[in-house]
Amino acid sequence: MEYLIISASLNKTSRSFVLSQSALEVFKQHRRQAELIDLRNYQLPLCDGGETFNHPHVKQIKQKIEKASALIVAGPIYNYEMNAALKNLFDLTGSAWEGKIIGLMAVGGGRNSYMAPMNFLNSLMFNARCLIVPRYVYALENQISETQPLPTEITKRINELIETTIRLAEKLLA
Repeated sequence: MEYLIISASLNKTSRSFVLSQSALEVFKQHRRQAELIDLRNYQLPLCDGGETFNHPHVKQIKQKIEKASALIVAGPIYNYEMNAALKNLFDLTGSAWEGKIIGLMAVGGGRNSYMAPMNFLNSLMFNARCLIVPRYVYALENQISETQPLPTEITKRINELIETTIRLAEKLLA
């Protein structure tokens, strides 16, 4: 099994990247190989439905998504939606997501945004026939710092998400 974590925030002080790093550590604790893609390190073009599919960074990420058995996607919520960088990535690499197991971690500014990822998850579920892990991590931005350990409750939810993702992938895709 190959696992892929995608940190979709483009912010240089990305809190979803902090969650992604924690998820990577949990995979390591479970002796599973996982790779972390930080979208800040890729210059992805805006999807135009044509030539952008041939961009080298698009091809590189698409290949990694195709190889993965399951993905953990981490991103910020802006205006009650997952960020545009994540949507753009899905538009650019859509067929690579087909049939994948997807776990989600999201960071929002307020408690009322916890349901915001549903539009993105529905798109994955209906357009790419993904299996969505039935739990996800939602954290408030003021709970996460690059310099402080994550709160115990968030760490616990990340552990549960990764453990559930591993269990699903190994039972369904073995």
